[in-house]
Amino acid sequence: MFSLTSTIDSSSIFSPRTAELLLRTGKPKISTPGILTCTSRGIVPHLSNDNVKRTRAIRWVHVSFESFLEHSPPIPTLLQPQHGDKPRLNSFLGLDENDYLLSMSLRDPSDGREMPANTNTYVTANCIRGVRRVTPHDWQEYVRSLKPDIAFSLSDIPFTPPSYSQKRITKSIERSALWLQGLLGALSASSPMLFVQMAGGASIPARKAFSDSLLEVVHGKDADAIHPMKSLDEGVAGYVFDLVPLRLALAPDESICTLLQASLRPLPRTKPRLVTSACGPHEMLRLIRDVGVDLFDTQWAQRAADVGVALDFGFPVAIAGGQQQLHDLGYNLYDDKYRRDFTSLGIGCTCPSCSPYSIPADEIIRHSSIDAPSTTLAGAHQPYTKAYLHHLLHTHEMSAHTLLVMHNMTVMERFFEGVRDVIGGAGGSKDDFVMHVSKFIETYAEDDSESNSNPEGNVLAAARKAWREVELLRGKGRLSREAEKTNQANEMLVKEMDEKGAEGGVLD
Repeated sequence: MFSLTSTIDSSSIFSPRTAELLLRTGKPKISTPGILTCTSRGIVPHLSNDNVKRTRAIRWVHVSFESFLEHSPPIPTLLQPQHGDKPRLNSFLGLDENDYLLSMSLRDPSDGREMPANTNTYVTANCIRGVRRVTPHDWQEYVRSLKPDIAFSLSDIPFTPPSYSQKRITKSIERSALWLQGLLGALSASSPMLFVQMAGGASIPARKAFSDSLLEVVHGKDADAIHPMKSLDEGVAGYVFDLVPLRLALAPDESICTLLQASLRPLPRTKPRLVTSACGPHEMLRLIRDVGVDLFDTQWAQRAADVGVALDFGFPVAIAGGQQQLHDLGYNLYDDKYRRDFTSLGIGCTCPSCSPYSIPADEIIRHSSIDAPSTTLAGAHQPYTKAYLHHLLHTHEMSAHTLLVMHNMTVMERFFEGVRDVIGGAGGSKDDFVMHVSKFIETYAEDDSESNSNPEGNVLAAARKAWREVELLRGKGRLSREAEKTNQANEMLVKEMDEKGAEGGVLD
């Protein structure tokens, strides 16, 4: 299923490596280091299914099931199976099971809002109608009926304010292992692959203890429940690290890489390592370099598209050295300097935004007899420009975000293609990879606004501010706010003219 193809340093369990993940024949093959795409209610934000299909970077789709919990039972579970054991979740979302890998977790890994405490009998989850309690048996039934390709086990990860007592951490470890055992016992051999969300919080001994509990030989009735497996780890296909709760619990002098290494050190190196909610390519490269992480979600790139940023970076760095100023990771297309910029979003980019094409006549959806047959053939068109996207963003056109998501996802996939090429290249060494990572960090400005260390010092922070300003001009009271903004601009212009007149200067 998970086959390592190259490792820079075979003596280290944390060495950068490349691999291929293939669940079964007919499923897409995922090359690692690689990406999976986040969804909202099972839908990739801003993309209809035809645009998902056009975006070749989307091959693994992840669903946070808590968004369906406002109804009891959840609506996806009501879909009747049409062909025996075929997956229901794929059918519900309209995704061909042979074209996409589909994974499912209970909670949204990027949601760090405070939640009521879990207990021995249930986990709390957030939906549109508030907090819901999900029992381990509920989760077993959801996984068994919907049949995703990969299911995340329940873990007792606290979302209450830190710090956590030793008793609370011990409960977290014990519950997570117990719920994993129950899920393994409830599923058959033909059921989804299981990824375990690693528990232990910001405590190195606790993280090691949880990993050890996965490797311990199970005895008695517990052994009968998971037979023929002898330990919990035998039923685990991969390891998941959620960075949002880790950051909430992390002390200023602690490192995320150290905590991940503590979890992985006792475990076999032959299983994929997945990290959620990484804050951009800089952190992803550090986790690949120092921990050997294989997979990342694209939550950061998708949020960049939400606020009008078109990403533009690559690995290895192709920009000439000697630059005095760090390059931005992309373009804030809300900025007025792009009003007349008629260049494409990325040179050589193959996304549907930069390399659009016509839809063949036999694929066009015709809504009535008025839609006469066309002789349109598939072919390349002129790319969408920064000026056009700037216009769409300021007029609140939804297509702006559609084009940006498709572009940003493609940039991320191309970025990881470069990472794989460097790691698996002929004669590659860890020193070479470390050198390329250092050059990337020295070339591009990091998006550190999430950590509040430099909240206004990068293109994404500026885009978030511009997005809020444009959003404020919508809805009730819009005209009065626009008038106020115009008056302020006029007052500043008059003041500037008065100052120049007083100095005897020439007005432009």
